[in-house]
Amino acid sequence: MELSDLASRLSDYLTSVTGSAVDVADLHPLAGGASRDSWAFTAVHADGTRERLVMRRDLATTMTGSALTRAQEFTLMQAAHRHGVTCARVRWLCDSHEPLDFPFFIMDFVDGISIGRKVMTSPELAAARTALLSRWRANSHASTASIGSVSR
Repeated sequence: MELSDLASRLSDYLTSVTGSAVDVADLHPLAGGASRDSWAFTAVHADGTRERLVMRRDLATTMTGSALTRAQEFTLMQAAHRHGVTCARVRWLCDSHEPLDFPFFIMDFVDGISIGRKVMTSPELAAARTALLSRWRANSHASTASIGSVSR
């Protein structure tokens, strides 16, 4: 699918779910996804409001049969966010192949690094890793107990 076609189809989908015109600007792929296709973009609403968002969709191939579906990933991230886990807020889920050829969801853009190797080894992230570990230790039991499980 051509970039302009993807932007147009994404714009049509967002217009349909929000009930007002939404243009898609600055659409570009994000690095790091071997089994999922992730794209950052700016949604420009009819009133001029701009939101930075990410669209995450399946690819034609799968790396493993045990990978979460888009619906399962959406549900897990929604529960995690609701229970205070630091993650992007998921916004819309589309399980249909119709709009973009594959199931997808849209979430808020969160600035940062998502490539695990870089997160774990970059010296400039050492303080963030320490802070996250301390926060995780303090909150992990309560968050895990309240989230429950995701059905496969």
